[in-house]
Amino acid sequence: MSYDQQAQVFGRCVAAANSPLPQVAKGVQQYLDLGIPPSKLILGVAWYGYDYPCQPDGRGVRPTPDTDLCVLQPVEYRGAMCSDAAGVQRNFREFMSDVASSHQQAELRAGRNSTALTWDPLAASPHFNYVDRFSGQVHQVWFETPGSLALRYRLARDLGLVGIGTWNLGAVEHSGAAGPEARADTAAMWEAVRVFTGTATRRS
Repeated sequence: MSYDQQAQVFGRCVAAANSPLPQVAKGVQQYLDLGIPPSKLILGVAWYGYDYPCQPDGRGVRPTPDTDLCVLQPVEYRGAMCSDAAGVQRNFREFMSDVASSHQQAELRAGRNSTALTWDPLAASPHFNYVDRFSGQVHQVWFETPGSLALRYRLARDLGLVGIGTWNLGAVEHSGAAGPEARADTAAMWEAVRVFTGTATRRS
């Protein structure tokens, strides 16, 4: 399980990646250093992310739609005064397909009241901001895309791990009634898995 790494935040209480690549690599390497063979290790990845409502900073300055640092409401979890419980878990399909007609995704794609996807080069994860049109509150969303997941699959492959696992398969749209955008998003998620398996793309 290489995700939910914001479950206990002992540093700044701000939104951040759910599965930052350097920490993923460090965690796997620690298991290997203990002598656990890669043939017994499966890398668990998340097909969901977190939607965080941003709070005023320590000076009382309210966040703006293009804010980079999203300050969180402190929510204690197992001794840490800050955690990802300040946000809401949302599946990949919610980010990319199911809410396509809602104000968040419609405005994201139209470029209104939202930022474009921003790539964090340190975490190797994307995020974006949006403004809730009902409350006016700025939100910051962190999740993984096929591109960012491919980097994690490549890590597992290069370290010789026996497999990868996802939480969870229901995070993408499998309905036959899904629209073309949803089907394309699902196909892209499965295509990324081939970075690990090395199998060729099947085309109908």
